[in-house]
Amino acid sequence: MRYLLWPTLPILLLLAAPGCGEKGGEADERPLSVLTFNVMCSFCPSPGLDDWQTRLPHLHEAIDRFDADLIGLQELFTEEDVDLFLDALPGHDAFYYVDPDPGSAPLAASPDATVFWRRDRFRRVDAGVYWLSPTPDEAWSGGFADNQIWRLLTWVELEQLTDGRHLLFATTHFDNNSPSQERSAPVVVERTGGRLAELPVILTGDFNSQPADEAFQILDGTFDETHALAAERTQLTTEDPPPPWDPANRIDHLFVDPARHEVLEHIVDLSRYADPPRFPSDHWPVGARLTWPAG
Repeated sequence: MRYLLWPTLPILLLLAAPGCGEKGGEADERPLSVLTFNVMCSFCPSPGLDDWQTRLPHLHEAIDRFDADLIGLQELFTEEDVDLFLDALPGHDAFYYVDPDPGSAPLAASPDATVFWRRDRFRRVDAGVYWLSPTPDEAWSGGFADNQIWRLLTWVELEQLTDGRHLLFATTHFDNNSPSQERSAPVVVERTGGRLAELPVILTGDFNSQPADEAFQILDGTFDETHALAAERTQLTTEDPPPPWDPANRIDHLFVDPARHEVLEHIVDLSRYADPPRFPSDHWPVGARLTWPAG
């Protein structure tokens, strides 16, 4: 484990920058930089956190520190929320669910799980969602218990511009009420894990499940988590020593297929702002740098 005070982070970002690596007709084997972050919804009060407008620039700063090619954000609830992050990510495009019949929907859109990708590296080939419920193809279908609201997984198939290779990138947000986690995980294994035979899959999100939990174990039977696979683990921090963080309690995960990706680095950002120090969200940004060998 190493600790990295974030003002020195440009060295790290240089390794993942889009300009590094082979281009042209040859296979493009630059590392992929991936981020997942539950930004804590704009209307949700939480003890110890500032209001949304105060937190927003610090959320943007946290995302900027990763300079990620692929980003999965959770707890965006309006299209305006998405626009606030697109404005701060001018090199990225986004996809999230918009109901084709908004007159009959609880909300016009559901960006709770939104994916972003760097447009100078990828183009969107296909995209979609399914719902974490007994009826995954039924829009706005509820979860697995009476006290659960709708939840969904958002995915996008991307083509790398330099060499035409495809991957599937997905993000989701499991409900925090039991038994949603252990019942949502098999849906994800069937729907998204089933794509592994076709192409590389990178699955991110807030799974509300620690490594010891049944849901994590179900997912880990099909995918592998980057924290466990990483050759190096880094904690970004504005403080020395950093705030306490116990990886056994982590619930925000990045899953990959180790047959297609090597995890160079797993990164958690523990940076705080202000005095006394405060986090921008009730979750930490979690990222990884992956190889993506051709073949």
